[in-house]
Amino acid sequence: MKKSLLTLFLLSLLAVPSLSWGAACGAGPFYVSSGIGSDSNNGTSAATPWAHHPWDSNKTGSANCTLAAGNTVYMRRGDVWYNTYLSAAQAGSSGNQIIMTSVNTFYAVSPSDAYPSLSVASVPLKITWTQDGGNNDWYATVGQQAYVVLFNGVGLAPVTTQLLCQSTANSFYSTASTVYVNVGGSSPSTGTCEVAKQNYVILGGGGYQTFSYLDLRAGNTTAGGVAFNNGYAGVIFDHLTVEGFSNYGLYQYGTSGLAGNQITNCTVTQGTKASVAALYLSNDGAPVVTGNTVTGGGSSFTGDAIKVLTSPNAVISGNTATYYYNGLDISSGSNGFQVFGNTFAYLNSSGILVTTSGLGSIYSNQIHDVSAGTNDNGIWLSSSNGNLVYGNTIYNNTSGYYNTGHGTGIEYSGSSAGNLIYQNNLYNNYIGILIEPTSGTGGNLISYNLVANSTVNGIDCESSGTGYDLVFNDTIIHNPSGLNAAASCTGPGAPGSGCTGSGTGYVGHGMDSQSSCAYIEFANNLVYLMQPGNSSNCQAFAIAGSYTSVFTDYNLLYDATPGGNGYIGQLNGVYYTAAQKASWQAALQADGKIFGMDGTTAHAESHELISNPLLTNVAGGNYTIGSNSPAIGAGTWWNNSISLMTDYAGTTTNYLPPDIGAYWGSRGSYSKLGKGSGSMIVP
Repeated sequence: MKKSLLTLFLLSLLAVPSLSWGAACGAGPFYVSSGIGSDSNNGTSAATPWAHHPWDSNKTGSANCTLAAGNTVYMRRGDVWYNTYLSAAQAGSSGNQIIMTSVNTFYAVSPSDAYPSLSVASVPLKITWTQDGGNNDWYATVGQQAYVVLFNGVGLAPVTTQLLCQSTANSFYSTASTVYVNVGGSSPSTGTCEVAKQNYVILGGGGYQTFSYLDLRAGNTTAGGVAFNNGYAGVIFDHLTVEGFSNYGLYQYGTSGLAGNQITNCTVTQGTKASVAALYLSNDGAPVVTGNTVTGGGSSFTGDAIKVLTSPNAVISGNTATYYYNGLDISSGSNGFQVFGNTFAYLNSSGILVTTSGLGSIYSNQIHDVSAGTNDNGIWLSSSNGNLVYGNTIYNNTSGYYNTGHGTGIEYSGSSAGNLIYQNNLYNNYIGILIEPTSGTGGNLISYNLVANSTVNGIDCESSGTGYDLVFNDTIIHNPSGLNAAASCTGPGAPGSGCTGSGTGYVGHGMDSQSSCAYIEFANNLVYLMQPGNSSNCQAFAIAGSYTSVFTDYNLLYDATPGGNGYIGQLNGVYYTAAQKASWQAALQADGKIFGMDGTTAHAESHELISNPLLTNVAGGNYTIGSNSPAIGAGTWWNNSISLMTDYAGTTTNYLPPDIGAYWGSRGSYSKLGKGSGSMIVP
């Protein structure tokens, strides 16, 4: 009896189409065409292609065979498959992939033809549309819940009621068996209207498979993506286009300890669900995401263009992501990442958000126009430690405090500690660099950065952490754009605006320790003040609030405002001009919680320079220092283990003492020992 039951069970499995496989397909290669193919063909030549891929749930005949490592299946360009679900059951092997592609001479006409298109939508020509009583929407009985509807390849927006569909152009509403669409008053039959059921286009299994040069569309799943690697290694998504999806686009889900999964050179356009990621990697080992273009739906999107979760040692490079929430979100367990050469723009939250514990590198990225939300950061390290952030260009992140948030070039917060932030170019941001840990143990180094034309603060410390952060050798051009400035504030400002506009009149500081900034060190920084400010703000250097300990000396502060009417310093609400340097220094030294770099209160800013640094061409954006600049050799050396001797431009020197600012000057015959060695204490 037991044997008979087992036999019946096995026979029942064979009766399920998606689990039914014939004999081995053979050596191949194999060819597939929806236009000229037949599953009764042998599939071994371009003249005798199958109609369906062996992994297609619609396969019959000799196409119902089993692929093996090393097999390649070519899909004919220009062809379209509807109601298609590919379950990739057979595995390749390391160095011997199973490949599905259209890279071959098997084209409809030429290599420029459209990629083969695979859709889980119903066949459009078999859908009958009826106008709903003269209203704007049309309906069709499709016998299933509609989750994605495309009209001429563009996803329609889902709405919650038929009434909304009647009044909202380019939308759809669905019951369990009927779909209503509004395509701007036109009949859906005048175009290509695709109604998708809930399914994957490609469900990867077994591993070591390559899917390339394909168009995937109208995919919808409750989990995973249009193409979903469900827990295997060595799966490559390459040169895929993905459109019209309501969950994730391309989803690489690995298994802990496995590696070799890639998403490369793919184009993913706006999905119909705003809260999920276009490219998603989870539980992968050393995944590679490179050369992709991801375009979202603007301010309505709360999902990420690229999300990396519990995937250590990821390489994210050469991607372009626009109109999503975050360009890249690196989350828990994804340590040791490398992020470089990407462009992230027109986003609603952050270009790069890091919430994993760290030990990654972020370099040579372009991030700009992150300004639609309330916390708009180029790079945001949230409780992340030991990262290298360098060589990035970040600009036009302008959302501000008076929009209930802050836009920054770079921010680190939470328990972030031990990060090196250097050689970055940050301009036209609301705040250049925001130091905001609440529990960090310090050791973050901000050095050799160029910070220009911030709306308010250049480098802003609001940290209540328990250790010292170090701000050394930065150049700050404080020429606030005045986006939140009062009309009474005058100055050169941004072209066409100066310091005019509505708001509170706050135009900030070049660098500051304010609010709850507990511990901070400033040395060798150059602040070039170009706005005169008003009675309460716009200083080169400000210290105020409930600070515990501030170390500061060897900074160069220059008032370049018309008539020299700017404030070089502020201490707890008292403002000082360049002519009041002695009073400014005396106030710092009498404070009791402000020290020189040697730990002595009497030496706070005792080596400060209030003089023209002789920058090469401020108007032209060249902030290097001339050969006669007083900044040359006027800095101090610090004897800690994370010091840098390479300036913003990449010039390396071993001259001591160092110059002030982000650029090394020309020493000529200048002695390496120079004007005294300088010394400091690193608490």
